[in-house]
Amino acid sequence: METSTAPAEEILALSGPRVDGNFVRKLREELKMSQKEFAEYLGLSPGTVATWERRNKLSAAAAILVREVDKRTASQRKSFNSVISEGIGRPSESH
Repeated sequence: METSTAPAEEILALSGPRVDGNFVRKLREELKMSQKEFAEYLGLSPGTVATWERRNKLSAAAAILVREVDKRTASQRKSFNSVISEGIGRPSESH
C-alpha cells in the first residue's frame, strides 16, 4: 500500500483559514506581542515577521508554523478575552 504525502499548500487549504500577513498581525496583536517579541518566540528575525505582515504572503512552511502557534495559544487567548469581556478584575463601583 502506497502512502502519498500531500503538498503543504494542500494541507493548509484543508486545515482552516488562510494564513497570510493579516492573519500573522492579528495573531501577534492578540498575543500582545510586538513584531520583535513574536519573532523571538518563533526563533526568527524581526525583519521576517515584518516582511510577512508587509507583503501579506508567507511560504507554506511559515504558514504551518504560524498555524501551530495559533492552535497552541487559542485557549490562552480565549481565556484572556473572556476575562476582559466579563469585566473580571475591574474595581467594584459599589462603595
